[in-house]
Amino acid sequence: MQELRLWSVLLVSLCMVFITRSTANEIRYKLRISEKGSRFTENVIINVKENTVRFTVPKHNDVESSDVLNDFNQNLTITRLPDQGMCHVRPLDKSLPHPREMKSNMDYVRRTNALKRKQSMLVTSTQWTLRKQLKMKDLPRSVVKFCFGLPTYSLKEIKQDDWKVEQESASGRVRRSRKSQFAFCKTTYPPEVFQCQPEVWRLNCKIRTVRTCTYWVRCPSIKDLPNFDLSQCDVDHNWTQLVCCDPSCPPKGSG
Repeated sequence: MQELRLWSVLLVSLCMVFITRSTANEIRYKLRISEKGSRFTENVIINVKENTVRFTVPKHNDVESSDVLNDFNQNLTITRLPDQGMCHVRPLDKSLPHPREMKSNMDYVRRTNALKRKQSMLVTSTQWTLRKQLKMKDLPRSVVKFCFGLPTYSLKEIKQDDWKVEQESASGRVRRSRKSQFAFCKTTYPPEVFQCQPEVWRLNCKIRTVRTCTYWVRCPSIKDLPNFDLSQCDVDHNWTQLVCCDPSCPPKGSG
Protein backbone atom coordinates (compact mmCIF):
# COMPACT_ATOMS: atom_id res chain seq x y z
CA MET A 1 0.00 0.00 0.00
CA GLN A 2 1.42 3.35 -1.03
CA GLU A 3 1.11 5.90 1.76
CA LEU A 4 2.11 9.42 2.61
CA ARG A 5 4.11 9.15 5.85
CA LEU A 6 5.31 12.01 8.00
CA TRP A 7 6.27 12.71 11.59
CA SER A 8 4.25 15.10 13.70
CA VAL A 9 5.17 16.57 17.06
CA LEU A 10 2.83 18.52 19.37
CA LEU A 11 -0.07 18.99 16.90
CA VAL A 12 -1.65 15.84 18.29
CA SER A 13 -1.10 14.42 21.74
CA LEU A 14 -2.28 11.28 23.45
CA CYS A 15 -3.35 12.24 26.96
CA MET A 16 -4.17 8.88 28.52
CA VAL A 17 -4.69 5.18 27.81
CA PHE A 18 -6.90 3.17 30.15
CA ILE A 19 -8.87 -0.08 30.16
CA THR A 20 -12.66 -0.12 30.47
CA ARG A 21 -13.23 -3.88 30.28
CA SER A 22 -11.10 -6.99 29.97
CA THR A 23 -11.83 -10.68 29.37
CA ALA A 24 -9.68 -13.62 28.40
CA ASN A 25 -10.11 -12.91 24.67
CA GLU A 26 -11.16 -9.26 24.47
CA ILE A 27 -9.85 -6.06 25.97
CA ARG A 28 -11.35 -2.57 25.63
CA TYR A 29 -9.27 0.60 25.80
CA LYS A 30 -10.09 4.29 25.77
CA LEU A 31 -7.61 6.74 24.26
CA ARG A 32 -8.08 10.38 25.23
CA ILE A 33 -6.70 12.48 22.40
CA SER A 34 -6.10 16.18 21.83
CA GLU A 35 -6.02 17.11 18.15
CA LYS A 36 -5.72 20.70 16.91
CA GLY A 37 -7.40 21.98 20.06
CA SER A 38 -10.22 19.42 19.98
CA ARG A 39 -10.41 16.75 22.68
CA PHE A 40 -12.14 13.43 22.11
CA THR A 41 -12.02 9.79 23.18
CA GLU A 42 -11.36 6.90 20.80
CA ASN A 43 -12.51 3.43 21.84
CA VAL A 44 -10.34 0.47 20.83
CA ILE A 45 -11.50 -3.15 21.16
CA ILE A 46 -8.88 -5.84 20.63
CA ASN A 47 -10.20 -9.38 20.26
CA VAL A 48 -7.34 -11.86 20.22
CA LYS A 49 -9.57 -14.90 19.66
CA GLU A 50 -11.34 -13.40 16.63
CA ASN A 51 -8.10 -11.76 15.44
CA THR A 52 -9.67 -8.30 15.07
CA VAL A 53 -9.07 -4.71 16.18
CA ARG A 54 -11.97 -2.26 16.23
CA PHE A 55 -11.79 1.54 16.50
CA THR A 56 -14.75 3.80 17.29
CA VAL A 57 -13.94 7.45 16.62
CA PRO A 58 -16.36 10.36 17.21
CA LYS A 59 -16.73 13.27 14.80
CA HIS A 60 -14.01 15.88 15.36
CA ASN A 61 -12.59 18.77 13.38
CA ASP A 62 -13.17 17.80 9.70
CA VAL A 63 -13.21 14.05 10.38
CA GLU A 64 -16.36 11.91 10.15
CA SER A 65 -17.53 9.70 13.00
CA SER A 66 -16.69 6.10 12.12
CA ASP A 67 -16.38 2.50 13.25
CA VAL A 68 -13.33 0.78 11.76
CA LEU A 69 -12.80 -2.98 11.98
CA ASN A 70 -9.45 -4.50 11.01
CA ASP A 71 -10.18 -8.18 10.34
CA PHE A 72 -6.87 -10.06 10.18
CA ASN A 73 -8.58 -13.34 9.25
CA GLN A 74 -10.18 -11.85 6.14
CA ASN A 75 -7.34 -9.34 5.53
CA LEU A 76 -9.90 -6.55 5.29
CA THR A 77 -10.49 -3.13 6.80
CA ILE A 78 -14.21 -2.42 7.11
CA THR A 79 -15.36 1.13 7.84
CA ARG A 80 -18.91 1.97 8.89
CA LEU A 81 -19.93 5.61 8.39
CA PRO A 82 -23.23 6.15 10.26
CA ASP A 83 -23.62 9.79 9.20
CA GLN A 84 -23.10 8.86 5.54
CA GLY A 85 -25.27 5.74 5.75
CA MET A 86 -22.72 3.47 4.08
CA CYS A 87 -19.90 0.97 4.63
CA HIS A 88 -16.51 0.72 2.92
CA VAL A 89 -14.33 -2.36 2.45
CA ARG A 90 -10.65 -2.21 1.50
CA PRO A 91 -7.58 -4.45 1.75
CA LEU A 92 -5.92 -4.57 5.15
CA ASP A 93 -2.65 -2.66 5.41
CA LYS A 94 0.03 -5.33 5.91
CA SER A 95 2.09 -3.02 8.11
CA LEU A 96 -0.56 -2.84 10.84
CA PRO A 97 0.36 -4.59 14.11
CA HIS A 98 -1.53 -7.81 14.81
CA PRO A 99 -4.00 -7.84 17.73
CA ARG A 100 -1.62 -9.51 20.21
CA GLU A 101 1.16 -7.05 19.38
CA MET A 102 -1.16 -4.05 19.60
CA LYS A 103 -2.54 -5.28 22.93
CA SER A 104 0.98 -5.56 24.34
CA ASN A 105 1.90 -2.07 23.18
CA MET A 106 -1.25 -0.50 24.60
CA ASP A 107 -0.73 -2.28 27.93
CA TYR A 108 2.89 -1.11 28.19
CA VAL A 109 1.97 2.52 27.64
CA ARG A 110 -1.05 2.36 29.94
CA ARG A 111 1.09 1.07 32.81
CA THR A 112 3.93 3.56 32.37
CA ASN A 113 2.32 6.67 30.90
CA ALA A 114 5.28 6.61 28.52
CA LEU A 115 3.66 8.88 25.96
CA LYS A 116 3.51 11.75 28.41
CA ARG A 117 7.29 11.88 28.09
CA LYS A 118 7.41 11.64 24.33
CA GLN A 119 4.90 13.16 21.91
CA SER A 120 6.22 12.13 18.47
CA MET A 121 3.74 10.56 16.07
CA LEU A 122 3.88 8.80 12.73
CA VAL A 123 1.08 10.02 10.46
CA THR A 124 0.07 7.95 7.43
CA SER A 125 -2.41 9.08 4.81
CA THR A 126 -4.11 7.25 1.95
CA GLN A 127 -6.61 8.37 -0.68
CA TRP A 128 -9.34 6.12 -2.06
CA THR A 129 -12.22 6.21 -4.48
CA LEU A 130 -15.44 4.18 -4.51
CA ARG A 131 -15.09 1.18 -6.81
CA LYS A 132 -18.46 -0.59 -6.81
CA GLN A 133 -21.35 -1.51 -4.56
CA LEU A 134 -21.05 -5.03 -3.21
CA LYS A 135 -23.78 -7.64 -2.89
CA MET A 136 -24.37 -8.82 0.66
CA LYS A 137 -24.62 -12.46 -0.43
CA ASP A 138 -21.03 -12.27 -1.70
CA LEU A 139 -19.55 -10.73 1.45
CA PRO A 140 -17.91 -12.51 4.41
CA ARG A 141 -20.09 -12.90 7.48
CA SER A 142 -17.92 -10.46 9.46
CA VAL A 143 -18.58 -7.70 6.90
CA VAL A 144 -22.34 -8.34 6.79
CA LYS A 145 -22.55 -8.31 10.59
CA PHE A 146 -20.45 -5.17 11.00
CA CYS A 147 -22.17 -3.14 8.28
CA PHE A 148 -25.67 -3.77 9.71
CA GLY A 149 -27.37 -3.84 6.28
CA LEU A 150 -25.87 -0.54 5.10
CA PRO A 151 -24.97 -0.27 1.39
CA THR A 152 -21.40 -1.52 1.18
CA TYR A 153 -18.77 -0.41 -1.35
CA SER A 154 -15.33 -1.66 -2.21
CA LEU A 155 -12.61 0.99 -2.37
CA LYS A 156 -9.71 1.41 -4.77
CA GLU A 157 -6.56 3.16 -3.64
CA ILE A 158 -5.50 6.28 -5.54
CA LYS A 159 -1.81 6.13 -6.39
CA GLN A 160 0.25 9.27 -6.74
CA ASP A 161 0.61 8.78 -10.51
CA ASP A 162 -3.18 8.38 -10.90
CA TRP A 163 -3.76 11.64 -9.04
CA LYS A 164 -1.14 13.49 -11.11
CA VAL A 165 -2.65 12.36 -14.40
CA GLU A 166 -6.13 13.24 -13.17
CA GLN A 167 -5.06 16.75 -12.19
CA GLU A 168 -3.48 17.20 -15.63
CA SER A 169 -6.67 15.97 -17.26
CA ALA A 170 -8.74 18.46 -15.27
CA SER A 171 -6.52 21.31 -16.51
CA GLY A 172 -6.90 20.19 -20.12
CA ARG A 173 -3.28 19.12 -20.70
CA VAL A 174 -4.23 15.45 -20.97
CA ARG A 175 -7.15 14.76 -23.30
CA ARG A 176 -8.28 11.36 -22.13
CA SER A 177 -10.79 10.22 -19.58
CA ARG A 178 -9.81 8.47 -16.37
CA LYS A 179 -13.39 7.47 -15.69
CA SER A 180 -12.39 3.97 -14.61
CA GLN A 181 -10.05 5.34 -11.93
CA PHE A 182 -12.38 7.66 -10.01
CA ALA A 183 -15.95 7.68 -8.73
CA PHE A 184 -18.32 10.50 -9.61
CA CYS A 185 -19.19 12.95 -6.84
CA LYS A 186 -22.90 13.02 -7.76
CA THR A 187 -25.45 10.43 -8.85
CA THR A 188 -26.97 12.72 -11.53
CA TYR A 189 -25.57 15.44 -13.80
CA PRO A 190 -27.18 17.94 -16.24
CA PRO A 191 -27.71 16.67 -19.82
CA GLU A 192 -24.92 18.83 -21.30
CA VAL A 193 -22.33 16.67 -19.53
CA PHE A 194 -23.26 13.79 -21.85
CA GLN A 195 -23.17 15.79 -25.08
CA CYS A 196 -19.54 14.74 -25.53
CA GLN A 197 -17.82 11.37 -25.31
CA PRO A 198 -16.23 10.24 -22.02
CA GLU A 199 -12.86 10.10 -23.81
CA VAL A 200 -12.75 13.92 -23.91
CA TRP A 201 -14.36 14.67 -20.54
CA ARG A 202 -12.54 17.11 -18.33
CA LEU A 203 -12.67 15.92 -14.73
CA ASN A 204 -12.67 18.21 -11.73
CA CYS A 205 -11.41 15.98 -8.93
CA LYS A 206 -11.52 16.79 -5.24
CA ILE A 207 -11.33 15.32 -1.77
CA ARG A 208 -14.76 14.42 -0.47
CA THR A 209 -15.84 15.60 2.94
CA VAL A 210 -15.58 11.95 4.06
CA ARG A 211 -12.39 11.67 6.11
CA THR A 212 -11.70 9.09 8.78
CA CYS A 213 -8.82 8.47 11.17
CA THR A 214 -7.61 6.06 13.83
CA TYR A 215 -4.93 6.15 16.55
CA TRP A 216 -2.97 3.40 18.25
CA VAL A 217 0.29 2.93 20.18
CA ARG A 218 3.44 1.48 18.61
CA CYS A 219 6.50 0.35 20.58
CA PRO A 220 9.75 -1.37 19.62
CA SER A 221 9.90 -5.02 20.60
CA ILE A 222 10.92 -5.64 24.20
CA LYS A 223 14.36 -6.93 23.21
CA ASP A 224 15.02 -3.61 21.41
CA LEU A 225 14.04 -1.43 24.37
CA PRO A 226 17.18 -0.37 26.29
CA ASN A 227 16.50 -1.00 29.98
CA PHE A 228 12.81 -1.36 29.07
CA ASP A 229 12.66 2.37 28.34
CA LEU A 230 9.07 2.69 27.16
CA SER A 231 9.52 6.37 26.38
CA GLN A 232 10.57 5.02 22.97
CA CYS A 233 6.93 4.20 22.22
CA ASP A 234 5.10 6.43 19.74
CA VAL A 235 1.61 7.01 18.40
CA ASP A 236 0.45 5.95 14.95
CA HIS A 237 -2.20 8.13 13.34
CA ASN A 238 -3.74 6.85 10.11
CA TRP A 239 -6.22 8.97 8.20
CA THR A 240 -7.98 8.26 4.93
CA GLN A 241 -9.78 10.39 2.37
CA LEU A 242 -12.21 9.65 -0.46
CA VAL A 243 -11.58 11.20 -3.87
CA CYS A 244 -14.32 11.86 -6.45
CA CYS A 245 -14.59 13.72 -9.76
CA ASP A 246 -17.16 15.84 -11.63
CA PRO A 247 -17.09 15.44 -15.46
CA SER A 248 -17.69 18.23 -17.98
CA CYS A 249 -17.35 18.66 -21.74
CA PRO A 250 -14.49 20.82 -23.05
CA PRO A 251 -15.49 24.27 -24.37
CA LYS A 252 -16.52 24.28 -28.02
CA GLY A 253 -13.67 25.06 -30.36
CA SER A 254 -10.99 24.00 -27.86
CA GLY A 255 -9.94 21.15 -30.18
